[in-house]
Amino acid sequence: MLWQIESPNHEKSILFGTTHLIDQDVFALLSSLDKYISKANVIYIEYDYQNVDNELIYKKLINTGTPISEKLTPNELQRYIVLMKKNHLDLEVFKSASFFETYNLLLNPRMITELPIDFKLIDIAKKNNTPLKGLQPLLPVIDEVLKFDNSYFLLATKALLSDDEDINTKVVLLKSIYFSENLNEILKSIHHQITDTTIASDYIEKVIYSRNKMMFENVSDDLLKGNVFIAVGAAHLGGPKGLLNLLASEGYSLTRLDLS
Repeated sequence: MLWQIESPNHEKSILFGTTHLIDQDVFALLSSLDKYISKANVIYIEYDYQNVDNELIYKKLINTGTPISEKLTPNELQRYIVLMKKNHLDLEVFKSASFFETYNLLLNPRMITELPIDFKLIDIAKKNNTPLKGLQPLLPVIDEVLKFDNSYFLLATKALLSDDEDINTKVVLLKSIYFSENLNEILKSIHHQITDTTIASDYIEKVIYSRNKMMFENVSDDLLKGNVFIAVGAAHLGGPKGLLNLLASEGYSLTRLDLS
């Protein structure tokens, strides 16, 4: 999940595909990345977390004002309650959460106490005194994602709650897909969260592909200077409109690197 990217003017940088899964094996990758991170002149992560209105984000993600129980069947609601209690999560706090947040909470219950790899990179940048930038501002991305809250993420949440298979089994599968480094399978896994392929395709187009060009434009000046470390969700890398194809079309050379 690691590439060296060489700009048209022969400056070299590093691109790393991340996952939002909160998992010790994922975090362990940071030790293999240290030789690249420590040499970087600037580190880019997917979102710009600076000057974020936390109260507004909380309202959008956690306190929407609409109880999730209104859109779940009795059986789905019962399984939701069981899972929340099993993971020691506060039902009252999340009773009106967005389905985007609910879905991620069910897959990643540890997200309440432990943050994903992006935040560990923030800590590393601070420790190394390396400039840190975001490929995109956070709030507009949240707004775009939440346009799919009552379609893609509602259906994905319902699929989790109605599936007889243990959620941990699904998490293990998603983890294995990530570590396979198969970018096509990573994109397919987004499709496979729901059965409505039209909604899934629309989500990929508007939330994944449409952001890639903007992210490239935001980092391009630094790429021409070289020695940049970029960490971005692996789903943004593959596919016909993925960042790898976009970089190649702009004259960048790509060399896959071994993470081990």
